[in-house]
Amino acid sequence: MKKIKYILASFLLLGSSASYAQVGIINSGAKASLHVMPLSTTSSTAEGIIAPNLTRSQLISKDSRYSTAQSGAIVYVTAIDGTATSKTAKVINIGYYYFDGSLWQAIDQPGQYFYLPTFSIPASAIGTGYTFDLYNNVYKMQFIQTGNTSYTTSNSTLSMIPAGRYAATELDYVVTYYDQDVIKINSISASGVINYNVISTLLGPGSFINVVLITKR
Repeated sequence: MKKIKYILASFLLLGSSASYAQVGIINSGAKASLHVMPLSTTSSTAEGIIAPNLTRSQLISKDSRYSTAQSGAIVYVTAIDGTATSKTAKVINIGYYYFDGSLWQAIDQPGQYFYLPTFSIPASAIGTGYTFDLYNNVYKMQFIQTGNTSYTTSNSTLSMIPAGRYAATELDYVVTYYDQDVIKINSISASGVINYNVISTLLGPGSFINVVLITKR
């Protein structure tokens, strides 16, 4: 009995020290904290590491489980369902995401782009150095009822569109067309503020502006 106890004690000690060592899977000579070797290099097996697969609603249900202690956690989102929360606001496409301590961030997804809705840029008087905030006056306004007199909905309780909105500096702003007989665009700031000159107040059929927003990777 004493010999069995010694063997068991030795096993526990070995197991304890191994838990702090580098771990190899199908590999006895781990070269890092976790080192995984393929089962086979032939066509007989599928290889790879699969992260936990969750739908967005399933990930949302775990919101309270994630804090700074879970920074670096990786999941694969399989479906975009449920209403996004602050932590899942950027979970808008199927794919890999990592937790940065406060938000789930996409892993190397290509930038998404979309056009701004119809809007009017002030051009009632000739002058220079005018500014117009594309983010706050157009992009952000399309999601909320407050300050938007055109906002109409079939659901009287829906005071905002429950979508994952980007911050101003998470977008790139590109003007692809504007009427150069009416205005001249001087610059666009990183937060989406256009600086422009009004060179004519005579508007014509081509007096409109196209703006594309691109999500930063």
